[in-house]
Amino acid sequence: MGPFVDEDHPMIQSGEVLSTPGELFRKFITFPLAAFIKSSPKTNIIMIPSTKDICHECLSFPQPPLDKAGLPKEVTCLCNPVQFRINEMLFAISNVDLLFHLNRDETGRVPSGTDRMSRMVRHILTQKHLYPLFPPAIGEVNMDLKHLTSLELKSTPDVLLLPSKLKYFAK
Repeated sequence: MGPFVDEDHPMIQSGEVLSTPGELFRKFITFPLAAFIKSSPKTNIIMIPSTKDICHECLSFPQPPLDKAGLPKEVTCLCNPVQFRINEMLFAISNVDLLFHLNRDETGRVPSGTDRMSRMVRHILTQKHLYPLFPPAIGEVNMDLKHLTSLELKSTPDVLLLPSKLKYFAK
């Protein structure tokens, strides 16, 4: 999961980088992936973009897959967010810090003893939406409202992956 070439990297922010985003992607992502796949030929890799990626042509959410040009055939590029099956397991992945946004915008009286992280994930699962906030977090997400239906959960996933600045957890 991206960002693969992060817009917030200090060297990019300060203008110290002389390479293009495409050159950085090839040097730090494509070539190491090719070497890894060569050493482990039965490995398949799934790549999901980030709205913080400067090597992706689309910076709004939801995003289409990364351009696969130059990547090994064992790499599958998927959109952000994405739902897919591996065997019988349904995965749902969103590469936007939804938990942080929900945590910041949640209002109301919270019963004592409830787990905050579980409650935020419950919002996502009960609303069947991978970004159940409207309007989106200001300054955080450039939402493309034309593609809002691609954020809907078609069914409850077995595995839900949501990267966040908040403390890590697994449930």
